[in-house]
Amino acid sequence: MIKSPDAFRTISEVAEWLDTPAYVLRFWEGRFSQIKPVKRAGGRRYYRPHDMLLLGGIKQLLHVDKRSIDDVKKILKDQGVEFVSNLSRDLQTQTVSTQREHNTSKTNEPPEKQTVNNKSNNSIGLVSCSVRNAPFRIATANAYDKNTMAEIETLYYELRMARSSMRRANNR
Repeated sequence: MIKSPDAFRTISEVAEWLDTPAYVLRFWEGRFSQIKPVKRAGGRRYYRPHDMLLLGGIKQLLHVDKRSIDDVKKILKDQGVEFVSNLSRDLQTQTVSTQREHNTSKTNEPPEKQTVNNKSNNSIGLVSCSVRNAPFRIATANAYDKNTMAEIETLYYELRMARSSMRRANNR
C-alpha cells in the first residue's frame, strides 16, 4: 500500500529517505528546536511532511553546503524555517521504490519496462547544490520524457538503497 504524501513517517522511513542514520536525526532533534516530530506511546517518533522538509534542508546545509550547526541555527533564526525547508529535495522522491513495487505487482511487464507514476517532474530536489552548479552541462528533467525520468529516478533510488545496505553490512 502506498502512503499518502501527507502521511506521517517513522524515523526509519525518514532516515531512509534522507540516506542518513536515525541516530543523526535524533541528534539534530536535540540541536534544532524547530524539529518537532509527534511522539507516541513508547517515545516513537512520527514526522509530518513539513518536519521531513526541514530535516532535508538541514541535511543540505550541513552535508552538502558544509555549514556548521551554529551556521544552520543562525540561518534558521535569520531566514526562517520555510527558507531551510525549501532547500530540501521533493518529498515525492521517497515514494519511487514503493510505487515501483506497486507497479510490479499489478503488471506482468519486466521491471525495466515499467514506469513510475510520479506527480512531480521537478528534478531540482534530486540534484544537490554542488551538481547543479557544476561547470559541465547537465540536462534538466524537462529534457527527458516521463519514461526516461522514471527510469532515472528508479536507478537513483536503487543506488541509494545499495549504498545504504553496504553501509549497514560494514557496520556489523
